[in-house]
Amino acid sequence: MAKTAQTISADKLAALTREAVGAADLARAGRIVGRGPILGFVPPRNFDARQQLAAATRVTNAVATTARAQGVSGLKPKPAVVIKPGVIIAGFIAAELSVRVR
Repeated sequence: MAKTAQTISADKLAALTREAVGAADLARAGRIVGRGPILGFVPPRNFDARQQLAAATRVTNAVATTARAQGVSGLKPKPAVVIKPGVIIAGFIAAELSVRVR
């Protein structure tokens, strides 16, 4: 039975995100963002808003599935698309996780 996580290290979260982007078959589509308050990947510029949110949902689902497969339950990222000047990130916001990032 998986152990419900209370905290997760930033390194472990970054590794889960990299694995999730790969598992969601998005790694070829854009650059992975595995550090910072927003984790996920930078989708291609030709992704419209619907595709960006769909990609973020695939990443968050894959993060939760990958974490459970590695024995960590309770990780419940919520999909987010963040638009910053010059870059769009599809993924999740670490501060909104159900566990504390250390």
